[in-house]
Amino acid sequence: MPQGTHIKSERLARLLTYLEQDPDNDTLRIDAFETALAEGAFEDAAQQIAHAHQSEIEDRSWVHRESLLMLAQGNFSRARDLLTRC
Repeated sequence: MPQGTHIKSERLARLLTYLEQDPDNDTLRIDAFETALAEGAFEDAAQQIAHAHQSEIEDRSWVHRESLLMLAQGNFSRARDLLTRC
């Protein structure tokens, strides 16, 4: 499988479909992020982070989630930078 390609589980695909219908549902977005991260679907996880940034959500838990994504991708310095600004 080429790098960056990920086959979504039925659960993740379903969550992302629900988000298309209800994009402001933060609980659903968190579930989609956590599912994507657990499955290694980093692009899908990053999309949830991007939405939180675009929506200007002030919840610091999204910064923590972004640092988890950075750690999972091996970007340790970026994860550290994110966590030190919390």
